[in-house]
Amino acid sequence: MATKNKVDVNRMRSYAGNTKVYSHKIYFGTDNATAGDVYQIIPVLKGDVVKAAWAEVVEACTEDATIDLGYGANVNYFGNELLVDTVGQCQTVLKSQKTWDAYLIYDKSEHTVEQEIPGVRYGDHVTVSPYMDCCDMSLTAEVIHPNFVAIHLYNNTGGSLNLAEQTVNISVNKAPQASSPLVFLSGDTIDVVTNEAITTGVLKVSALIFRG
Repeated sequence: MATKNKVDVNRMRSYAGNTKVYSHKIYFGTDNATAGDVYQIIPVLKGDVVKAAWAEVVEACTEDATIDLGYGANVNYFGNELLVDTVGQCQTVLKSQKTWDAYLIYDKSEHTVEQEIPGVRYGDHVTVSPYMDCCDMSLTAEVIHPNFVAIHLYNNTGGSLNLAEQTVNISVNKAPQASSPLVFLSGDTIDVVTNEAITTGVLKVSALIFRG
């Protein structure tokens, strides 16, 4: 593992006290990142409030390559294994819908189906919302392997059910911790960690920071 683009945080202390977007680009085509490389790219000072951080692919990176977006103590706080092989902003919330024939489900038994959602990875938070009354039933979901989630419907009604065709909405949150502004009690950096070798493409990382 290599640490790259280390920033001298102290030299940033002259910045004005306000809310500002700070950005930095990584040129993988000239840098040739290996798996596990750490890019410390946006300095954070003691007392800073990071309101949001995000990544945008300016030029498509190596096929199926992913990055973690976070900071020193929490490498995927702002994004867990974000795909970077397509131009555009890296999505931290992925949505899908699944319709299936739930047919006969006996009491105390479970019916499970799978749904492909490109970009989901272990560690992502999955929720499902049904278009039906789930009283005395349990509907859950989780990532079973990369790009796929499993949806489980458990019958606890005391009798058999025949639900026929049912539809659920699926939401995958790849940054479940980043739901509120983050206050830094000491200096740090916003980091990118490469999960695979990345030899092509340009990635732009931005952070909205309040600096008092």
